[in-house]
Amino acid sequence: MKWGIAGLAMLGVGVAGLVAFSPIDPVAWNAPPPLADGQACSSAPRVTAKVLASDLPGKPDGLAFDDAGRLLVAMANGQVAAVDPGTGTWTIAAQGGGFLTGLAFGPGEAIHAVDERAGALLRAQPGGSLRSVLDKVGARRLSWTNDVTAMPDGSIAFTTTATGRSLDDFYLEVLEHRSSGLLLRYDPARGEARVLARDLAMTNGLAATPDGMFLVAESAVYGVSLFSPTGERMAELTGLPGFTGNVRASDRPERYWVTLLSPRSPIVDGTARYPAVRRLLAWLPAGARPQPQSLPCLVEITRNGRKLTPRLVAVEGAATSFSTAIERSGRLYLSPASIAPGSSPQVYVAELPES
Repeated sequence: MKWGIAGLAMLGVGVAGLVAFSPIDPVAWNAPPPLADGQACSSAPRVTAKVLASDLPGKPDGLAFDDAGRLLVAMANGQVAAVDPGTGTWTIAAQGGGFLTGLAFGPGEAIHAVDERAGALLRAQPGGSLRSVLDKVGARRLSWTNDVTAMPDGSIAFTTTATGRSLDDFYLEVLEHRSSGLLLRYDPARGEARVLARDLAMTNGLAATPDGMFLVAESAVYGVSLFSPTGERMAELTGLPGFTGNVRASDRPERYWVTLLSPRSPIVDGTARYPAVRRLLAWLPAGARPQPQSLPCLVEITRNGRKLTPRLVAVEGAATSFSTAIERSGRLYLSPASIAPGSSPQVYVAELPES
C-alpha cells in the first residue's frame, strides 16, 4: 500500500512538472456552438469538382485572377502559375518567392504574395521575379504571414496568423489559443505598414469588400469577422464546422467564399475551459497528436451591411479539404489544402447551379 501511495505521489509530481514547464501558456475560452440553423456539411447542397490543371510544379494555395482573366496560383515552391480557366494549360507568371500562400493581383498589374515561412510580403510584375517589399513593421520582424488582398486605393492588406510563431507551431498555437494574429495595411508609396487589428484568433484568409472593409478568417474560432477600414471589428460569424482557410470575393455583389481546412476538433473544443489539460497535451509527440482531416466543404457568405449569412456547400469529386475557393462567371475554382490528406499539385473547377 505504501508503494502504491508513493507511486501515485511520484506520478502527481511528474504531471505537475509537465504542467508547470509546458511549452505553452494557454488561456480558457468558450468553444462556439455550431450554426444555429442546423446546417451541416453532410446535408449541404453539392457541387462536383473536376481537375482543371494538373502536374503543377508545386503545391497550390492562394488563387487570384489577373486582368487578362487568367487564374493565378501561388505555390509552395516559390512560383506563381497562370492557368487558362478554359483549358487548364498553365505557364509560370512569377518565381523566386519562398513558401507562397496568400496571393493578390494589382494594383499596377503587379502580383502580390506572402511567404508564409519567411514572414515577408512579396511583389512581382508578371513574368518577373518576386521580391520582398516588407518583412517587418517598425522594429519587429513579421512571422507566419498568411494571406493578402489589393485595395482600390493602391494599398495592400495582409494577415499574419500568430506573433512570434511559425507554421511549424500550428499544433501549439491551436492549443494555446492566445490570439496574437494581425491584420495589416501596407502603403507601397511609403514602403511602410501599420497594424489595423491585433489579437486575432489564428488569422488566415482575407478579402476586401467594395466599401473598403475586410472579411478576415479567424481559424481558431471557426469563424470569419468583418473589420472596418480602420480595423474596428464590425461583425463576426463563428461556429462554422471547421478551421477556416482563405476568403475570396465572388464576382457577384457581396458574395464571398470561405474554405474549411479541417473539421472542428473535439479535443480542442472539449478542453477549451481547461488550460492545464492543454498544457499536458502540448507534450504529445508528433505521431500521437490529432491530425488534420479532409473536409470537402465550403462556406458561401452573403453580406448585407454588418450581417453575414452563411450557406454550406459540399464538394464531390475531390477527397480533400480546400485552401482557396474563388468564383468567376458561374464557376468555382479550388486549390487543395496542403495540411489535409488527399492534397495534390492540382487545381479544380466546379460548375455552380444557377441561382
